[in-house]
Amino acid sequence: MVEEVIILADNQQYHKIIRSDYVDNVIRGIRTLGMEVVKFLVRAEERILSDGRRVLLIPTYLAVDDSKSYIIYDQEVVIESVVYKAIERVNEKFRDRNIIFYIPKGGLKIDFTTSAETTNEKSKILVDAPDGYTPELRRFGRGIVIFLKEKGIEVESFVISAQEFYTNFGQKKALKMDIALTLKRGDLKYPKEVMEEFLHEGIRKYEKFLFSTLGISKLKYGNIHIIIPGDIEAPSLVLNQKDKILEEVEAIMSNKDIQELVTILK
Repeated sequence: MVEEVIILADNQQYHKIIRSDYVDNVIRGIRTLGMEVVKFLVRAEERILSDGRRVLLIPTYLAVDDSKSYIIYDQEVVIESVVYKAIERVNEKFRDRNIIFYIPKGGLKIDFTTSAETTNEKSKILVDAPDGYTPELRRFGRGIVIFLKEKGIEVESFVISAQEFYTNFGQKKALKMDIALTLKRGDLKYPKEVMEEFLHEGIRKYEKFLFSTLGISKLKYGNIHIIIPGDIEAPSLVLNQKDKILEEVEAIMSNKDIQELVTILK
């Protein structure tokens, strides 16, 4: 739900047009992607061209809750297309009134956030990786978690430990990953072997995005584990930056949850 919409316009007529024909259409478009606009700020400034036409400059700021997004990669690009499509439509509508709506260069800013309501119900995605890799690996993990949820598999935590290396041929950048996920407590819909097949299917589905977004030439996997709460022989996952991950875990999880993840973090 939108928490705040601010439209700064001297002309009240512009205020109404911006709200009904621009802001509301952008909000609806973003909502169809599974995301919610939590803050929408528009500042309208009128300019008169030499031929008498009016140009309405509308620099825009959006804060978007993407915690339940259907889009895993290139979210900002997709939202930008929604915004510019809305401008295209409003310009078409008001063409006969000689008004042009325009976002100046650098005038669209988008921030992503997570609502407090969904923070606790989301799967915890923990990434242990060199600087520069974390955002895309987190998106990669989230895509797999969503894929598994669609199969009826509820994930409590998803841990990725990644190491950078270079291939012998051409010394190109590559990545080695270990993955461990912990299921939520409850009745299991599938045997563990079937869930492992789904996990590998999800990995194959989303790994192609890592090649394009991280610019790596090779992706190598080490250990890939599914951990069922209560398992006596739970596998361990070695983290390269253990202290960093422990700080993140403590910040987002309760003490009880931390104890349940000891087998992952040791």
